Amino acid sequence: MLTQIAKRRGAAVTAVVSARGVDLAHQLGIDVVVDYRKVSLSALNRRFDMVVDRSDKLPFAAAKALMKPSSVYVNANPAPAAMAAGFLNNLASGRKRKILMMKESQARFATLHDHASDWLQVIVSKTFPMADFKAAYTEVKAKGSIGQGSLYPLRSQSPFDPLRV
Repeated sequence: MLTQIAKRRGAAVTAVVSARGVDLAHQLGIDVVVDYRKVSLSALNRRFDMVVDRSDKLPFAAAKALMKPSSVYVNANPAPAAMAAGFLNNLASGRKRKILMMKESQARFATLHDHASDWLQVIVSKTFPMADFKAAYTEVKAKGSIGQGSLYPLRSQSPFDPLRV
């Protein structure tokens, strides 16, 4: 969703994906799509205003090489050590390290839906009943996912009508 919002606000977006995500990134209108198994991030000859690590696989030290002097690095799945390191880094560096922490709620999803339902595509690679959370974790860990995985209580409905890929 972040890439779609950034594109809608006029940003030039580069997405780093696996081969399975290339087509989807192109469908979403991403400006530059990089298959990380074919191109090393260090080979990218550009610097970015913002680097977002959704998978916690890009250490801040490696991200710094991709960042402009006043860039922001956002880690959506930080380990506790990354949180402490981010605090210390921000005391001394122009390259700020941010940690994205969200408390999901039905009200926040409803607000997002009200603002973006006419253009935002919610990509859900697969859904699992809550009772199958162990199988869901095992499958996503082994195979990865395109878009988001979703666990849901058996008798609830999502505020979105997700695109399933």
